[in-house]
Amino acid sequence: MGATPKRTLLVLGHVWPEPQTTAAGQRMIQLIQSFQKASYNIYFASSAAPSDHSLDLIEIGIKTILIRINDSDFDTMIRELQPDIVIFDRFMTEEQFGWRVAEHAPNSLRILNTEDLHSLRKARREALVSSKECTPAYWLSQKDTLRELASILRCDLSFLISEEELKWLRETGIISNYLLFYLPFMLGNVNISNTDIYGSFNDRKNFMFVGHGKHKPNEDAVHYLKETIWPLIHSKLPEVRLTIYGDGYSSNTKKLHDPKTGFYMAGWTEDLQDIMSNARLNLAPLRFGAGLKGKIVSAIAAGTPSLMTTIGAEGILPYQGFDYCIADDPDAFVTKALDLYTNPSASKAAQSALQAHYNVIFDRERHHLRLHNQLEKAVDSVELNRNSNIVGRMLHSQSLNSQKYMAKWIEAKNKLEQSGVVQ
Repeated sequence: MGATPKRTLLVLGHVWPEPQTTAAGQRMIQLIQSFQKASYNIYFASSAAPSDHSLDLIEIGIKTILIRINDSDFDTMIRELQPDIVIFDRFMTEEQFGWRVAEHAPNSLRILNTEDLHSLRKARREALVSSKECTPAYWLSQKDTLRELASILRCDLSFLISEEELKWLRETGIISNYLLFYLPFMLGNVNISNTDIYGSFNDRKNFMFVGHGKHKPNEDAVHYLKETIWPLIHSKLPEVRLTIYGDGYSSNTKKLHDPKTGFYMAGWTEDLQDIMSNARLNLAPLRFGAGLKGKIVSAIAAGTPSLMTTIGAEGILPYQGFDYCIADDPDAFVTKALDLYTNPSASKAAQSALQAHYNVIFDRERHHLRLHNQLEKAVDSVELNRNSNIVGRMLHSQSLNSQKYMAKWIEAKNKLEQSGVVQ
């Protein structure tokens, strides 16, 4: 008998992955590696321009394709490729290309990789700015929520990175369980039997925060640190520094750099893991957001305790049993930060507990097996599930009748402009 032919995966990326700078980039590479392990032929396509920090996918054996929005060349490409699975990287990508995939590769399993629930993150930001509570009703009242839910319903399966987000979606009452799949970061276990490899309490010093500045929760957290949290810590520990690492911050945020108060804006660094391994405490006072926080996960892997808000802890830690490293009130946050920074036994206990929990949640091999077992089920039942998903079928019909013809109109207009007929 001949060998079973390899399956083909097409990833439609919102951006080219940057695993050194963003948690979303790390997540995408984890997915790609899992499909490589399962012997898929993998193509990655994006309409975005690569950045200086984008990973060279060709070097790791991935075929890359440059695509354009509102361009029928995409139709030709996917008709010829006929991938077994298409992953849309975030709901905006599904909105742009989902109808084209459905029309020209109807047998492809369509998967939405949410990264995080963008609509929940945005709703929480709006609620914070307007001093409101982000309840499920408030979230459901937002336009972006309806767009994201529609995208989930049009797809055969959606990856949710946090159990908290899975809970929010299930409580809407309109999305069937077979459309949702919990898939957190897929990471190798950390060594919890020999904690000496992570450096001693006395060898570590200073506080740190890490995050890309174009991610709004991070920029807000930096301002919150500078204006509210850090002055209180600095008054008790005047010789200690807080360093902010990450690219993409606005000029206004960069002006927060203030060595006189021990507040440093360091920008992007290639040696983040080494820096984390030498910091004594990672601060993550995120006031809004969604998904998993890569800054916290990476710090745990480096043996660095983290102090976070409940938003930061979502999908990583339950409050019960980890209250010593979770705080929302500024005064409580400062009190716990001082204790974790100055108390070796508290720091050691946090390090051990966080790492043990990390190994339970993010076990790479377990999630790899779960993922590919789920994909087999989804492929086997795709026709049945699509027929059962009445709302999804309605939304597909609506998408074809609106987005399709709007895209064709834009494409025709662009061609006329390029030919000089229309100016």
